[in-house]
Amino acid sequence: MVLQLRILLRRLSALLAALLFLGLASGLLAHDLGANMLLIPTAVPRVAIRFGKPDQRWLDTITVDEARSYIQSGEFGAGSMEPKVAAVADFVESTPRAVGIIGAAEEIRAIIEGKSGTRIVPADPAAVLLAAGETPSTVSLGIGLEVVQHPG
Repeated sequence: MVLQLRILLRRLSALLAALLFLGLASGLLAHDLGANMLLIPTAVPRVAIRFGKPDQRWLDTITVDEARSYIQSGEFGAGSMEPKVAAVADFVESTPRAVGIIGAAEEIRAIIEGKSGTRIVPADPAAVLLAAGETPSTVSLGIGLEVVQHPG
């Protein structure tokens, strides 16, 4: 029984490390590809604070600073939403005029159209390159994320 528990704990630890690495790698790859939008699909339509509680609140748009504040206060599960939010915040912070989005995989079209998902933006939203009505091109990396490249 103890041996089985240790094996399970090792597997859970490896899974958590993989999730953290995937988020970090996704942001770095998108930055290196010159993308100005990083889209990380997930199982829920938006990022939420106080998830699963009566006062849960879905987030439409937050700044990098707000994202980091929510992470610091423990609003996201360390092995679930937190690495995604951290990766997107890192990408936006390190990529001029970029935006990052987290949302439901089945709503990717609505996310790109600005109708779904949580957008993480720089502190100055005017610094974001993507303007309303422009259509970016999406590149699937085949690892559970999309990189969107803006035309021009």
